[in-house]
Amino acid sequence: MNSIRVLVVDDSAFMRNIIGQMLAGAPDIRVVGQATNGKEGLKMARELKPDVITLDVEMPVLGGLEMLTILMRTNPMPVIMLSSLTQEGADITIKALQLGAVDYLPKNAHGGAMAMRRLAPQLIEKVRAVGTGETRKAISEVRGMVPEFFDHSQRRNPEHTGRAADVPVVAIGCSTGGPAALCEVIPQLPEGLNCAVVVAQHMSATFTRALATRLDRLSRSLTVREAEEGARLEAGTVLVAPGGKHMTVDRKMDGSLICHLSTTPDMPAQPSVDVLFASLAKSCPETTLGVVMTGMGTDGMQGSHTLTQRGGQVIAQAPPGCLVYGMPKAVVDAGLAHTVAPLGRIAKEIYMWSRVGRGTRTGAPG
Repeated sequence: MNSIRVLVVDDSAFMRNIIGQMLAGAPDIRVVGQATNGKEGLKMARELKPDVITLDVEMPVLGGLEMLTILMRTNPMPVIMLSSLTQEGADITIKALQLGAVDYLPKNAHGGAMAMRRLAPQLIEKVRAVGTGETRKAISEVRGMVPEFFDHSQRRNPEHTGRAADVPVVAIGCSTGGPAALCEVIPQLPEGLNCAVVVAQHMSATFTRALATRLDRLSRSLTVREAEEGARLEAGTVLVAPGGKHMTVDRKMDGSLICHLSTTPDMPAQPSVDVLFASLAKSCPETTLGVVMTGMGTDGMQGSHTLTQRGGQVIAQAPPGCLVYGMPKAVVDAGLAHTVAPLGRIAKEIYMWSRVGRGTRTGAPG
C-alpha cells in the first residue's frame, strides 16, 4: 500500500515536531518534508509533490494565506489548515477554506504537547480523507465550476407574503469541503428566493459563527446568521447550526417554523444532518428540500431516507468538484437522490425547486 505523503509547513519547531509525532502513529501516512515558511513550502511542494500539506497561518517571509493563494493558482493540492481557537483564527480559517483549503484542525498550542497529541486521531482521519487522487482532481475541477446564473440587484431581503406555514425549507448538510461549497452556493441564490435555508455543517462552535459571518458578507440577496434557540425560519434568511449543537425544526400552533438547539452526549457529528432532516420530515416534509454536499462519512443518508419517505425531495452533489464524495455518495447509493447535481448547478436546482417542485410528490428518487 502506498503511503499518504505529507508536507508540514509551520514556523514553529515545536509544532513541526508534534505534527510529525501525531502522524507517525499511522502506518499509511509519512511526513516527507518540513518547511519553516510559505516560500519554503511552495518550493518543497513543487519538488516533493506531497499528497497533503498541513499549513500554519502566521509565518515569516510568506504567510499561510499568501502561500495558499499561490499554491491554488499554480499547483493545487489538498491543504489542511492549523487554526487557533480564537475568533480571529476562525475568521482566517474560513477565508482559507474559501481560498481552497480542504479542511482545518483547531489547535491549542498553549495547552502543550499533551493537548496537541489528543488531536492526533482527528488529524489522521482528515489526512486519510483528503489524501487521495480524487480529492486533488476535485480541487482542480471546482475552479470555474460555478457560473453566475442570476442577475443580482442591490441587496434587499425578499418579502414573504404567504402564511408562515407556507414557507418552504431548504436544508443543506455538509462536512469536509463544505465551507468552500457553501461559499459558492449561498451567494448564488437569487433575490426573491421564497424559502428559508438551514445549514448543518460539521464544525466546532467558534468556526460556525465565523462561517455565518463570511457567508452573510458574500451574499447579496440573503441574510445569513448563526442560529439561536427559538429563531424563526423566514424566507430569505439562512440559519447556520452552531458547532457542537444539533439544530431541529418544529412547527408551532400558528404554523410558523422554529429552530431548537440541543446536544447529544457521545454523538460525534454535532450538528448532525440526519437529526436536522429527520425533524423536517416530521414538521414540514412536503415543503422541504434536502441538499447533501461534500463530506466524509454517511451523515445525511438516514435523514434523507426519512425525508423522502414522507414526501420531501433530496439533491446530492455530484462527484465532479466534490472534495470528499462520501456523504452525497451514501445518499446516491441508497437511491434517495431525486437529483444529482455538480456544485455549479446546485443553486439553480434549489431555485427551480422553489418555483415548481415544492409540495409535489415525484415518486421514487432516481
